[in-house]
Parts: sequence; C-alpha cells; structure tokens
Amino acid sequence: MLYRELLPPPELENVVLSFWEFAAPSDPDHVVDQKIFPDGCISLFFYHSAKRSISVVGISGLYRKSQSKPISPGDTVWGMRFSPAAAFAILKSTPQNLVGRSTFDESEYPHLMNGLRADLRSVRSLETAMPVFGERVRFAVDSPYFDGKMNIAVRQIDKVNGDIRVSEIASAIGLSIRQFERRFKASSGLPPKIFIRARRMRALAIDLIDERSNSWSRRATDLGFADQSHLNHEVSSITTVSPGDFARMIGQIDHGDLIK
Repeated sequence: MLYRELLPPPELENVVLSFWEFAAPSDPDHVVDQKIFPDGCISLFFYHSAKRSISVVGISGLYRKSQSKPISPGDTVWGMRFSPAAAFAILKSTPQNLVGRSTFDESEYPHLMNGLRADLRSVRSLETAMPVFGERVRFAVDSPYFDGKMNIAVRQIDKVNGDIRVSEIASAIGLSIRQFERRFKASSGLPPKIFIRARRMRALAIDLIDERSNSWSRRATDLGFADQSHLNHEVSSITTVSPGDFARMIGQIDHGDLIK
C-alpha cells in the first residue's frame, strides 16, 4: 500500500488542507480490509479499479472512529481534503449532514460531483488530478460562508499538531469558548476537540513513520499527552486498535511525500 500527500496551490490553501493518494499494488491478488483513520475532515475523492473497470466519485464524511474499507489489488484513490474552515462553504449546506456517513450520490452535491468522474478518468497521476479537483472548490475562496476566524483556528491547531486547548484558541481569535465551538461546528461539521484529537493522532503517525521517538513514554511527552496512559487511551478510542497494532498498521504502508 502507498499513501502520499501534496500541498494545495497558494490560491486554494485556505479551503483545501491537502490532496492525497492511496494506491494498492497489483499483487498479491486478494482483497484487503484497510483501516482508515479519522482525520476530522471531509474529502472529495475519485476511486478507480483497473482490474474491475470501475471508476466512481464520492464524498467521504466525518467519522469519530476508524473505518475499514475493502481494497483490491491495483485500486487507486485520489482525494482532496477540505479545510474544516471551508466545509460549509464548499458543500453549500451544513457539513453535519455528513457526520458518520459518506455518499456516492451525485445529486446530493452536483456542483462538486457531476461530471467529475469523466474529467478524471483520463488523468494518470495525482499531480494532474489536482487542478481538476481544485476547479470544483475555487468558488469557496470568496464565499460569504467561509469563516476566516475558523481558518485562523485550523492553522493554529495544525501548526502545533493538536497540542492546544480549545480555550487557548478561542482566546487567541477573540471569541468565547461557546462562540468558538458553535462556529467551528457550523463550519466543519464537528466540534473543534474532534479535529484537535485527529491532528494529534496524525502527529503520532508521523512520529512512528519518521521513527523520531524510541519509546511510547517519550512519544507521549513529545506530543503533549498527559502521560503514556493518556496516549494509550486516545489511540484505542480513536483508532479502535491498541497502540502496538496502530504502529504495525502504519508500518505496513509505504509513505511517499507527507505534509509535516
């Protein structure tokens, strides 16, 4: 399995967190149930199975826990991860409609999905897919529903890899905690704490990939967990597996470029 990410162009950086690719090798010839860890974001994606001659577009919703997805040999998925600050603006409706569910129904979000499969079927790489995806959300940059303060909040959370309190963010952008939580949920679909936890899990995954820490207790300290027990609880709660299994799953994936 290969997973990699690319940064959006500067003109889209306020509405798109990243473009991503997940690709399965052609061999071995069997279906794998791949764990997809929650990232606190909505993605517009294109799935292509060369062996089964299937291509579909969909929108991956907001999940609080890991999901298992069947991956067949040769499958490729390209995606565009929305910024939580821009989900409402991009969808043109409340992102809470996508909590706990994904959709392949193009009639739900025709401005994002109609014709996208045809536009992407002739594309051969994530790099050339990026501008095709990007054209679908360019309008959101100037949308009156884009929340600039939530954009600042998302950037702060991302900068410190989730090692920040909700109260600190609210204070920094001049809102009460209740105002901040309400606006973040309206913009993204989930409370800010869920995105904070997801970014901390991402930081843990990056630590494992880069082999930065030599022990779980050191990882807990470096990543801002109260202690190793807190780290263990968070990993099990969010990923539904033990820290050791989480590390093994991360190690089974080949990682290309990642946004760090």
